[in-house]
Amino acid sequence: MGKRLAIFLDNEMISAPVVEATITATERGYIKGQFTIDEAGSLAIQLNSGSLDVPLTIIGQENIDPTLGADSIQKSKQAAIIGIVLLLLFMVIYYRLLGLIACISLGIYGVFFLAIFSVFPI
Repeated sequence: MGKRLAIFLDNEMISAPVVEATITATERGYIKGQFTIDEAGSLAIQLNSGSLDVPLTIIGQENIDPTLGADSIQKSKQAAIIGIVLLLLFMVIYYRLLGLIACISLGIYGVFFLAIFSVFPI
């Protein structure tokens, strides 16, 4: 405490306040001084955003159709159904009767699972 804490941005010191109190992880630090409102605002912007002295130019811009997300969801559902059908088919072919019983049990479990979560939202 009582020492200066230099704050650098892009290898340039933007502020060097004196530490007057312990700064913990749960508390926010603050800087006191003889600042004008414009100087305080400028310092706050630099500290919060890490502003760069580079002009921003738009290279490209694209509009994405909202149906793109709906299409992805539809394809994901289709892939899930195909995967489940292939898994059930494998179980029936490989394990025969026990595989069929396991498939029926999993189907009943799935119905109960969805019913319970629709009654008790989690």
